[in-house]
Amino acid sequence: MLVSLKPGERKILQALATGNKLFKDLRTQCVKNPTILSSYLKNLQKHGLIIRDIDTRRFKLMGDGWETLYIADIRDVITEYGFRKENI
Repeated sequence: MLVSLKPGERKILQALATGNKLFKDLRTQCVKNPTILSSYLKNLQKHGLIIRDIDTRRFKLMGDGWETLYIADIRDVITEYGFRKENI
């Protein structure tokens, strides 16, 4: 699934790529404003990129989240270096 990410949403996915996180961890590492963080988390959950474990209350990156993060990284490389023969 291709989803356009806001910078804060991407930071959340990058943080979750290192392990499952609590809301307070994401607030410390990614988005300081709790209202904005909640909005980003809801959007990422709605698109199936992350889930929240009901027992541990930790957020976890799902398969589509990994894919979206990977595609965003590739898009950055192409944007930075271009897709010219001399760069391949």
